[in-house]
Amino acid sequence: MPDYKTIGEDAKEALGNTRDQVLYDKSTRTGVPIHVAAVLCYLFTWVGGIVVLALEHRNAYLKFHACQSIAFFLLVSALGALIGFFRGMLFGLAGWLSIVLGVISLLAWLGLMWKAFTGADTGEKYKVPFLGNLVEDHI
Repeated sequence: MPDYKTIGEDAKEALGNTRDQVLYDKSTRTGVPIHVAAVLCYLFTWVGGIVVLALEHRNAYLKFHACQSIAFFLLVSALGALIGFFRGMLFGLAGWLSIVLGVISLLAWLGLMWKAFTGADTGEKYKVPFLGNLVEDHI
């Protein structure tokens, strides 16, 4: 595996710490390869996001994916809870909505892990529509 050059905190401050000016940092505090850490953000749903965020809060790529994971899986959990709460009013539709939510969630989960893994080389962040921009604006 090639050695990656990282930029120090002093240089980030000198550059104004803007996203466009700072070189992509592939280092992690824990020594875990960035590809693996990015996948771990999504692998254990929002729990993985919290763990990676707590351990790797200085790496912008991992911080974004950890926050997006937390937001995405909390949204999915809330939707599942709403479907369950209103199942009496939705009659047979609640079962179908649960199945659709489950399939969409599974496909999104696999896709997000894949995008986080493949984007780790270049620092390309895949943003979930609406949610990704919201997360990026708040981190």
